[in-house]
Amino acid sequence: MEKDTKTHQQRRVTIDDETREVLAEHRLRAEEAAAQVGKLLTGQGFVFSQTPDSSEPLVPSSVGQRYTRMAKRLGIETHFHALRHYSATELIAAGMDILTVAGRLGHSGGGITTLRVYSAWLAEADQRAAAGIAARLPERPKVAASASERAKTAPRLPFEKVASTIRLQILTGELAPGDQLLAVNALAKRHEVGVGTVYKALQLLEEWGLVLLKSGGRPIVLEIADVDDSATSSPSDAMPGTQEPEPEITEVEPAQPAPPTSASARLLDFVVRRRGYVIADFSAEADPNNAAQLRQLLVDAVRRDGRDPSDLGDFTMEVADPELKERIRTFVAPSTAS
Repeated sequence: MEKDTKTHQQRRVTIDDETREVLAEHRLRAEEAAAQVGKLLTGQGFVFSQTPDSSEPLVPSSVGQRYTRMAKRLGIETHFHALRHYSATELIAAGMDILTVAGRLGHSGGGITTLRVYSAWLAEADQRAAAGIAARLPERPKVAASASERAKTAPRLPFEKVASTIRLQILTGELAPGDQLLAVNALAKRHEVGVGTVYKALQLLEEWGLVLLKSGGRPIVLEIADVDDSATSSPSDAMPGTQEPEPEITEVEPAQPAPPTSASARLLDFVVRRRGYVIADFSAEADPNNAAQLRQLLVDAVRRDGRDPSDLGDFTMEVADPELKERIRTFVAPSTAS
């Protein structure tokens, strides 16, 4: 149910530029989710929601339970409400004045409650408080250049997984230039997805420049030499037989193709960790017994996270079978330059 605050008050607090940017990105993702079901976000939507149109709030207990599981996994004894105390003590440590801290916490009585719970400090302004808490937060992980680039080696949505699987078949030579893909209905049956999902996967493959879609005909595999992997390439630029200049890559390093798959290759789930912290979670078609292939997937995941893969000894990669719902092995690569 919805209710007002415990003290029946409303208040405003200043947020820093980084937090505003995070919320703006979250808003864009929510608008995209709503658009997929033909909805528009309104001023009545909830900021955090699992429904496409943000019409229903998260169950409060689910947030606390997820936070508790994360803290337990990291070996930290804490709970969700402790973040409120964290905010107060960090502001205090940064030199915020007591009235500012009390205002941000919603304490009434001119800061008496805050004094009783925490203590007294030197004067600063609310803008200083916003900058102070932001300066103490860890740096945000680097974000991939685009969803299209990320989907090549870290597919999340069903159509991305279908496109990634077909992409790997093309890169490894299982599908040769000039080959025709199966009909849409046959692809849907093979990958156990709907026809609409296959159409979206084919559009993504065309965006990558790997196939040519023909009206009334089956998609045709293009020459790999004609593929432009840059994030800004368009499907019409990748026609067979044309000479294209070498794309200049300035921001995103394209993932290296994995070694050829064997007969035992199949769709697997991967979780990459660095010193216990999860940095990547994705699915890809691979042979769980092919060490070279697993190493390349690990290197790609490390690069996508914006980290230096020169020392892979800091990273581990869990390999799991999504059908059996069990972990197959944990892969660790030697600490050598990639």
